[in-house]
Amino acid sequence: MKKYIIGFAVVLCLCLIPAAAVNLLSNEDTDTEHLVLMTTKAEPWLSDAVESYNSNSQGRHIELVECDTISQLYQYTKSGVRADLYFIELNDDFSGSLSEKIWESSIDLSAYYEALDVELVNGLYSALSYEGEIRYLPFDFEIFTFAARLDEMPESMAEAESLAEQRQVSLFPGFWNADSLRYWVSPFTAAGYDDEEKRQELLDAVSAHDGQELSENVSGNTLFWIVNISNDNEFGLAAYEYTRKYNGEEYVLGLPGAETAGIYVPQYVFGILTGCDDTNAAWDFLKQLYSGEYQSKANALPACADAFNVFVDGKVESGCENSYTADILRTVVERTNTAVGMKTRPY
Repeated sequence: MKKYIIGFAVVLCLCLIPAAAVNLLSNEDTDTEHLVLMTTKAEPWLSDAVESYNSNSQGRHIELVECDTISQLYQYTKSGVRADLYFIELNDDFSGSLSEKIWESSIDLSAYYEALDVELVNGLYSALSYEGEIRYLPFDFEIFTFAARLDEMPESMAEAESLAEQRQVSLFPGFWNADSLRYWVSPFTAAGYDDEEKRQELLDAVSAHDGQELSENVSGNTLFWIVNISNDNEFGLAAYEYTRKYNGEEYVLGLPGAETAGIYVPQYVFGILTGCDDTNAAWDFLKQLYSGEYQSKANALPACADAFNVFVDGKVESGCENSYTADILRTVVERTNTAVGMKTRPY
């Protein structure tokens, strides 16, 4: 009787593991030479990169396996399912909760990165570092910030509130309640201010915000509005560029008193899991992701400085974007020093 109970338990456990994880378990028994690369989306170029690497490498080959979410990858590592390295979509992890899960499951990559002859865009590496380590690296990124149609940034939140009153608009969008607004400004309040008094001014403005969480209320009668700087029309600044060109309205990016113009938001990140038994072999594949060939595949803004400049210049030369917004983008990057991740956690 006991052996039947044990057998049932084994079957039940296997049923609870997703199909990809079951394949990994069987693979571990048959071919231990492979390293397992987990990804949340097997882009065609990534599949090609794995195939090319395996064709030319004399070392351990890479097996590409999809998982649904970062949380699922985290569960794999905790349950003993084999996974060695990853290329995953981080999404807008403002709270840092997903970043923390990846961080806990990954090794420090600082020594590997420092041995490379590449440089990330301004401030991105240090923004993602935590306690002297960096346990995942960005493949591409966007920048989250706020914009206001003003000639210059107010020196304080009090000045911004006065301007909003003069214009008879709200300081922040009225369709957010205070809790929603607190979420959107959380990367700034967590890591964007060195001056505690100025940080508290923003927190006080958020607490005093008199808005309602109404999806049907999309009024633009607000001083500050969220902006996502990305690989999009006019780098995500199309609405502001339109009013600048045709209405003569300049705009500023950031928040009063903040030490950073925006918040880096990594899109895809890569790293090596703590259970990997050959980290050098894993890095031999991953370091290719910082080559010009693969950085050009980025859906967002390329993380490497050289690739980023090639991307921006190419957009301007092709006529897709104008030189004014390209200069705005470069200025924001030069003034951004904070990223969502370990440093934006609320504790």
